[in-house]
Amino acid sequence: SQVYTANYIKLEPQESVEVTENESGLKYQYFEFEKVLNSAKELKGMSPISEGTTANFAYPFPDEKLPDNFGLIYKGYIKVPSEAIYYFSVLSNDGSRLFVANQLIVDNDGRHGAYEKTGGIALKPGFHKIKLEYFQAGGGKSLQVFISNDEIKKTEITTTMLSH
Repeated sequence: SQVYTANYIKLEPQESVEVTENESGLKYQYFEFEKVLNSAKELKGMSPISEGTTANFAYPFPDEKLPDNFGLIYKGYIKVPSEAIYYFSVLSNDGSRLFVANQLIVDNDGRHGAYEKTGGIALKPGFHKIKLEYFQAGGGKSLQVFISNDEIKKTEITTTMLSH
């Protein structure tokens, strides 16, 4: 029979951070560009066209007003209720990179159709930094971010979990 190997890493739960100002939603930076990007990493160093706040990881503008090539960086905090391993999933068309507690958890980068990837991190209860880098390079548009653990069924991250 075939031989399979696996590597296991014991995750130490990440400490929560103290948040003094706590407004609902996320901060975002919005980018437009003519050159088609190949990676969300290329947003670094670009100047945003606009900045603001939004309720969650939805587009801050109506879909029909978005150009073929644009990018978004969302920043804020996610509040988790208990110590657990949390699984985050990002469904995006095109590339996306999700960071939780300053760690890259989901790398769904590159130009592709709607595709979902998942990653996990152990978190203590409270607030944790969250950042999503996303770019769109023509064609269909999609962006959804989900959370789950042993007690929470996979659900889209809601406004009540997010703050800035």
